[in-house]
Amino acid sequence: GRFSRDKFDKPTTHQRPAWGGRDNKRTYFSKSLSESNDGSHHRGSKTGDDKAEGGQQERYRNHDPHLNAALDEVYQYMTTKLDPILNKALEEVLLYQPDQTADFLANAVRGTLNTSKYNYVEFKRQHYFDRKVRHLMALAINNAVRERPADLPAFLADLFESRSQFY
Repeated sequence: GRFSRDKFDKPTTHQRPAWGGRDNKRTYFSKSLSESNDGSHHRGSKTGDDKAEGGQQERYRNHDPHLNAALDEVYQYMTTKLDPILNKALEEVLLYQPDQTADFLANAVRGTLNTSKYNYVEFKRQHYFDRKVRHLMALAINNAVRERPADLPAFLADLFESRSQFY
């Protein structure tokens, strides 16, 4: 029908380049994360390549242990506390694409979502995300990390609700 969602999931004519630069970055990122989490940054002897390339990285990593500890702590908070709540809300909002994004997110986080009360828009998912969702998510994550509220779902719902006239 007119509101069928499957046309949004078909590949568009715009494809990623074949060289796969994104995958290379992801591999490096996950490798560096696992290295920094287990406490031992480099094992074994250094080769010539390692000194040239890894020396700078090692200096950077060891530069400020307090900063590294704080980053690890923020990462843990985001993955254990924020992700479970925001992943579900993000999935819902991208599936339905409501025009009133902030109010929809507030109710999704509270668990009081009534999908029949919203008007829906039809955009390509990436366009909808960029225009309506990205800034709200960044705002929610940054505020939650800074404030560390005791009741995270209520905090996020209130934050989204307070932005409902703008999004």
